[in-house]
Amino acid sequence: MANLSLILSGNDSFGFSTNKTFLQTTLARGLNWTFLPVFSLTILILALLTNGTVLSLFLRNRSLCTAFNIYLINLLIANVLNMLTQVPVFLLNALAGDTWWTGHMTCNLYLYGFIFQTTILQAIMSNSHVLITVNRLWAVLMPLSYRRHHTRGTAFFLCAFMWIWVHAFKMAYLIRDALYFRPPEGQFGCNYNRPAQQGMALVNQYLIFNVPLASMILAYPVICYRQWKRSRRAIVAPQEMQQMRTANTAVTSQHEKTLENPATGTVAGRSMRPTKKPKRKSQAFLVLTCVTISMVVAWLPSIVYYTIILHRKVNWPGFQQAATVLWYVESVIDPVLFTCAVTDLRNEFRRLIRI
Repeated sequence: MANLSLILSGNDSFGFSTNKTFLQTTLARGLNWTFLPVFSLTILILALLTNGTVLSLFLRNRSLCTAFNIYLINLLIANVLNMLTQVPVFLLNALAGDTWWTGHMTCNLYLYGFIFQTTILQAIMSNSHVLITVNRLWAVLMPLSYRRHHTRGTAFFLCAFMWIWVHAFKMAYLIRDALYFRPPEGQFGCNYNRPAQQGMALVNQYLIFNVPLASMILAYPVICYRQWKRSRRAIVAPQEMQQMRTANTAVTSQHEKTLENPATGTVAGRSMRPTKKPKRKSQAFLVLTCVTISMVVAWLPSIVYYTIILHRKVNWPGFQQAATVLWYVESVIDPVLFTCAVTDLRNEFRRLIRI
């Protein structure tokens, strides 16, 4: 995913030096509050506020932690971790005026959280979106299997497996870079040596980002079609049952009246208990729609751009800036969309703001 420093520098490096004399001069004349640090600080505050608020709603009401909502919690946690590992470190160095002064270890943390399309936490965020699509695909294609086997434990397992799977690919890339290929921060700033592992970079890009996003986009029409067929069956079945009941009403109504026991309130040995309330309609499909739209709008431009630069050198600063801004805004918008889409979550938020 795009590095924010590229918005100003317009090149393929982080552009942070570690010249401490320059750092002292910069700090002496004041912090460099340009667009970049102001924007990143604003996004950090908003992302922590929106994601943190929705996570607190799940903690306040454990009944919200359904099997499906586990995927939402997983995505919110990934958003928070990505913001905490990337933005503060970047902000400290950006305020010093393109000076990387926080050292080698923070550079490793920074690259762990945010280096083009090879970042671990961004890969987890992307694949957390995809898990929601996989869940819905399972639900509509194999509904019996889904109802039988999909539990909170299953959701936890799938989320944990996704974290391990992404780390297995990404950490191999980052560890090799840190041990053998990383250019010295003092001379080249906080960066990674992409050409030294071009083959692995391509595998990571396609396997972790491109294929999951393409699968998500292709699966959505299938899910829409199966959802439509299910809704049609739900409409037709009650109509057929109603016709059968109407045909039998004339015969049974008088008979049941004669057998009614006023003392016990029973009819022909059957208890006259109130019928169960209809099951609330799931909002999972609405959540899936929100997630799919946000992925297409916010992630697709960046994924396309960073796939292209793996194959050829291009310089599209305007496109890159727009793609980066969209991705950052998406981290803020996701929890808002979830709250609007899930009725129970929205009701819990209303109770929270009344306090």
